[in-house]
Amino acid sequence: MLRRRPDPDAVNGPLNYALLQAEALFVDVVNVNGIRPPGGAVERALRAFARQIKIPIETAFSELNAPANAKGELAEPALQSILAERSRGRRPGITIFVVQAIEGLRCRGGYIRGQEVGEAVVLSASGMRRQLVRVLPAARWWAVVILHELLHAVGLAARKGHAWRGCHCTAPWCNLYATVDWRSILCAALLCRLPMTLCRQCREDLEQPPPAGWDESPPAADRELGLLNALVALNGDNPRVYAMRADYLCQRQDPRAIPDLSRAIDLGHSRVAGCYFNRGQMYLLIGDPDRARADFEAGLRLRSGGELTPSHQEAIRATKFLDALALRREWARANNLEVNPELLTKIGVLEYDWQGFFGTLAETVDPATGRSVLLEEIAKAAKGPKGDPPESKLLAECMETAGLVQYLTAAPALDGAVDLRGYLFLARTLPTGPDRTVEHAASGRDSG
Repeated sequence: MLRRRPDPDAVNGPLNYALLQAEALFVDVVNVNGIRPPGGAVERALRAFARQIKIPIETAFSELNAPANAKGELAEPALQSILAERSRGRRPGITIFVVQAIEGLRCRGGYIRGQEVGEAVVLSASGMRRQLVRVLPAARWWAVVILHELLHAVGLAARKGHAWRGCHCTAPWCNLYATVDWRSILCAALLCRLPMTLCRQCREDLEQPPPAGWDESPPAADRELGLLNALVALNGDNPRVYAMRADYLCQRQDPRAIPDLSRAIDLGHSRVAGCYFNRGQMYLLIGDPDRARADFEAGLRLRSGGELTPSHQEAIRATKFLDALALRREWARANNLEVNPELLTKIGVLEYDWQGFFGTLAETVDPATGRSVLLEEIAKAAKGPKGDPPESKLLAECMETAGLVQYLTAAPALDGAVDLRGYLFLARTLPTGPDRTVEHAASGRDSG
């Protein structure tokens, strides 16, 4: 049989319903730095694209000069910036960038999902030349590739039953097949044409309704999260999609990752130790050191031998941090220090997870009152109107630090009204930083 076997670990992907449910689709073809596709290639691809998605297409062509290196290569962040600028406030559509090449990539083209708004297809002239099948006219080869990337932009191939090599189709007679090999060459010879249509499975994918809870127009800041939500809705029994969404949330210090990590563990994720470590970090963020310790120790017990991975090393540092934190609580009780146990844990986690900020915070504390002007400014900025620029560079950096503002403002809040003197005394006496050990903490206790 000519069809490839589907990837065993493939997942069902969501279609781009914002495009597929539009009354008309706008395609903006941008020739960058004078690079143009062969005559008729774009028009041929767009006609085939319109037949497949059954939506009218409006097209505009334009020229653009953009900074490139000596080889004529553009950086992807520059394209993201251009895409955001051209897409904001525009009706649903796709931008096609025709470029010489993209830095670090040798492929013929690709699909870019805008970080904020917009969808783009990037076509590399140098990549096209490298992969051109010599017996084919260049315009027809370009048309096949353009159609291929446009179909990726609307979310195909979407179903795991025929997904191969990521989001490509297993059928060599389908436009979404991944490569030129003996299978695709044989199919083209037997059919006497290049693959400018979809197989039956891909056509059926286009008819799939949106998953439950799918938001067709999520806020820009949550665009990636919206895609991950759709993956979870479509693959509710796959631990990988829960771990993917949890990774996204963990990178942003967002405790909403905890239920996803729990689900990934329950479903038997192949890297369950990492799920335990990440969940332990999230438990620290919500001020639950007992559950955090249990997860770190559970992950360490799953170690199969050999060298420690970075996750194992981080878990060991975290357990030492928890030991030092326990010593701080003992010292506070023994010396009748007036500290809030919840704030004690919270400030310890702040020192552990945001060391640089904690050092800056300690420098802003008034020794007479124990209050921090920096915390007061952050609390004020967090309550102020969105979009107002911060008053200082330091405040701007704090506001942009992933998860920091949410952590500071969550109950019990750390604001300008908190007396930090007792907490800073314990921090100096019993340090908890990730590179310090519990032996340092014990040494501090003995010296008292």
